[in-house]
Order: sequence, then structure tokens, then C-alpha cells
Amino acid sequence: MQISILKSKINKVRVTHCHKEKDDCCEIDGVLLDAANISKFEQLQIDNSTNGRVIITHAIRGKDNSGVISLNGVTANNCGVGDILTISSYASLDIRHLKNHNQKVCHVDEGNSLVKST
Repeated sequence: MQISILKSKINKVRVTHCHKEKDDCCEIDGVLLDAANISKFEQLQIDNSTNGRVIITHAIRGKDNSGVISLNGVTANNCGVGDILTISSYASLDIRHLKNHNQKVCHVDEGNSLVKST
């Protein structure tokens, strides 16, 4: 049996940009993507702690160490600069392998720089 399980999470990042004129996606600092083991074009669930909205989109890589968290296209209608987000990705996993699964959780500072990854 396959289940959907948390693969990785970037906790409490701040939105730095909202670009409604761009294609739908979430641009994320490359260092954070690597630390969270999130791939370019991977589907994301974004929970906006500021307004309670949940957004489904995909990741694109931003410049390393830029602190960028940019929601683009239609997804930009669901947030504002400064909003606090939790960005999560999920994977399908055979239940037999559940005991060996370890999700990545990344914590950032107020400038969206990686502080700790577990």
C-alpha cells in the first residue's frame, strides 16, 4: 500500500515578492531548496499562517543565499509581502518503508537564511 507522507518542510519563511504577471510558481532561495531536498518543478503545498490560505503550486530555484520567497502568477493573489508561510512537499511511500523515512525540516531566521536543517 502507498501512502502520501511529508517529505520536507521549510518552516516560517517570509514572502519577499509577489509577482502576479509571472507564471504560477514559488521561487525559493536555492540554499533552502537544497537543504529541504526539494527539486525544481516539484509540487508544493504552501500554508499561509498570516491569512490561513493553502496554496498548491510548484518550486523554481532562486539565487543561492538571496532569501527570496516569491509567489508568482495566480498564487500571488493568496499572499502579501511579509506573510509567514510553511512550504511542504510530500512523497508517495510504500507503507513497508515507513520506519526508514525521515523528513527534512528547515528552520530560517527573519531574513529567510537557513539556521538549522533536521
